[in-house]
Amino acid sequence: MAVTKRIMVTLPEHLLAELDVLVRETSGNRSQLVQEAMRAYLQAKQKRHLYETLKNGYMDMAEINLALARENLALENEALERTRVAGGVS
Repeated sequence: MAVTKRIMVTLPEHLLAELDVLVRETSGNRSQLVQEAMRAYLQAKQKRHLYETLKNGYMDMAEINLALARENLALENEALERTRVAGGVS
């Protein structure tokens, strides 16, 4: 079993009352419920961070890809024009 450490948490009365209702409904205890809630919160926070990191990476790549496409379009148009001139097509 993992090493545990006791902490003191201060909660508003209404939040503690809601917690106790959930404890009764799940036949658990406060510590278990708080651990599960913290685990879920931390996982959700990590997921949001990963999402933002990926989103920013995709946005950066979109700018790079757009610049490359513009550059290549000019080169493609130049090559097409040379092909037309060489083939005698107007």
